[in-house]
Amino acid sequence: MSIKIGSMFAGIGGFDLGFQNNGFEVSWAIEWDKKCQSILKRHFSHSDIKGDISEVNSSDLKNVDIITFGSPCQDLSHAGRREGLDGSRSKMFFEAIRIIGDLNPSIAIWENVTGALSSNNGNDFSAVLNKLSFNKKRKVAYRVLDSKYFGVAQRRRRLFAVSCAEGIDPRKILQFENIKEKEFLHDSSSMENSSCFSIQDVRSIDKMQNGKGWSSENISYTLDTKATQGIAMLTYGFKPGQSSAARTDGANLEVCPTLEAGGGGNNKPAIASFGGGECIARRITPEEAEALQGFPSGWTEFGLKDNGSQVKMSNMDRFKQLGNAVTVNVASWIASNVKKAYSN
Repeated sequence: MSIKIGSMFAGIGGFDLGFQNNGFEVSWAIEWDKKCQSILKRHFSHSDIKGDISEVNSSDLKNVDIITFGSPCQDLSHAGRREGLDGSRSKMFFEAIRIIGDLNPSIAIWENVTGALSSNNGNDFSAVLNKLSFNKKRKVAYRVLDSKYFGVAQRRRRLFAVSCAEGIDPRKILQFENIKEKEFLHDSSSMENSSCFSIQDVRSIDKMQNGKGWSSENISYTLDTKATQGIAMLTYGFKPGQSSAARTDGANLEVCPTLEAGGGGNNKPAIASFGGGECIARRITPEEAEALQGFPSGWTEFGLKDNGSQVKMSNMDRFKQLGNAVTVNVASWIASNVKKAYSN
């Protein structure tokens, strides 16, 4: 008998794919964005895909063992207006709590930006933990995980909170005991003589970037909706800091910035090539962004309508979807821990 999972605010299925890769059955997914829905219908054709969570009745959902959700984070993000849980988007968290309360899964997993920890002076996160505990009927643990420790070349710190029914220890799901993060890190050997560097903002690479510039780690910046990140490829004789063409914080390392979700025009990730101190930049491809988030190549190329016809995605659509996604590798690691918890 397979362990069943349902996901809310599913996006393009980062949680779903990570759990499916570990043998879980994706029973249903809730996602309001029509284009993301089509991606889910393409890859999870046997799952029940539903729309706006505020219009979903719990009685219309099959009982599942696990529920994952990454409720909208714009009102909690350091990059947003910090309206907190009262914001029009982040308050959708309470819709998720409604469904979890009705279905009472063994495990519920919430993902969000680290800004949730400090939103409203910490009061919002206190409310989140209280809601996830359901008046102390469930145990809750939380932890910040960084994608760079899970086999992708992207620095992406995200907050995960796990709520468990009686008999399951949420700390086991997040492996609080004896964890060594470096065990998960891809090869990060010295790149002193390398020709590849990570850059955070390529839109105005000919001038200082208000604190944005070259990576100080062997890791990409977080991919985001703005999609301004890139990779600098050196052709000869150039190292960060040797030219006024870009700011450097003193390192020459290989990892990509955090992927974000929005942007248009030239607001896309890029790869820059340098020759004699001069820079030529190109955008990273959607396939490269997919790799940075742990998705198979072409995952976001198109979706499917109910009648089976294709929904072609623009590059802007794909960058936005990937910038909002949960890194598959991290979801897969969590899923493997959930599987162990069930086997024990």
